[in-house]
Amino acid sequence: MAAKDSTPLEEFRRVTATTMRAISKKDVNVSFVPDGGSLLGQEARITVPARDLPVEDVSRVRGEADSMALKMRHHDRKMHLRRVPRGETARAIFEAVEQVRVEALGARRMAGVADNLSALWRQRSDQRGHARIKSKDDAPIADVIGLIAREQLLGAQPPESAKAMVDMWRADVESAAGRDFQKLKETLANQDAFARAARQLIRDLKLGDETSDLQDDDQEESQDQENADGQSNETGDDQSDSSESQGYGAQGEETEDASEQEDASKPRPRCRWARATRRSRAAQSVRGCRRGRSATSRSASSTTPIPRSSTRSSRPTNCATPRSSAACATISTSS
Repeated sequence: MAAKDSTPLEEFRRVTATTMRAISKKDVNVSFVPDGGSLLGQEARITVPARDLPVEDVSRVRGEADSMALKMRHHDRKMHLRRVPRGETARAIFEAVEQVRVEALGARRMAGVADNLSALWRQRSDQRGHARIKSKDDAPIADVIGLIAREQLLGAQPPESAKAMVDMWRADVESAAGRDFQKLKETLANQDAFARAARQLIRDLKLGDETSDLQDDDQEESQDQENADGQSNETGDDQSDSSESQGYGAQGEETEDASEQEDASKPRPRCRWARATRRSRAAQSVRGCRRGRSATSRSASSTTPIPRSSTRSSRPTNCATPRSSAACATISTSS
């Protein structure tokens, strides 16, 4: 309820701020300033209306507030920055159609919001001097595309002051990218899909260097996606290899145990190094054991007996070991 001593202007400010929070579903901080019309995070600066609150002025201010509130509600800034083109003209078109998207989501549901936004577009057109445009080259192409997109998505006619400007470009734009506006309409509720359709629209308009920059952006995006997929596949392969090396399983152990039982009667050394990565080191282990057995055989056939005290002699030099001298056991022989 309004305070008894509040003025109509103060009440209008309060109601506008409350409505903005309701539409955006955010705790937005609203301030009214002479040169408003800016949104930064959750800080909204709205143009203050005249004290006597003329109807057109009130509708424009409400439209400005509704436009910001809808952007806060339906616009993901991080996603926008990932998709926005680098070229100046391409970026302006991309941002224009994205603003149309968020406004269309509100205008289609709320007739009052649609009326307020129409008043805002009339005021914008007047401020930007669209009525004074006499040739295609002088027309700001981003404004033209935004107005055509608004017409296609909402059925809202351009303001009177901008109709001549839009008509100069209409045939060329619809011929080059008419199907893209239908795709924009179909993806209205999905910002990422809408952004892709907007980039295709810009590409189809063939804006010279802007199109080249856009193609470079698409190639970089495609390369980034391929790199991400490659890293994912490599991670999966590493995990698979790791699981195989760790799970060489009972079969490998049973085979070795059987071999040890068969040769139990033979005086041979045993290689006892760790088996954490058996597959990668199996060949080296077998060579080490064979070399150890060969050394034992030669020692046993020697005319000089080996005393029992020598059973803890240093390891043979021909016993291959991948890591340290403790990795291969000493050669033991029976007396």
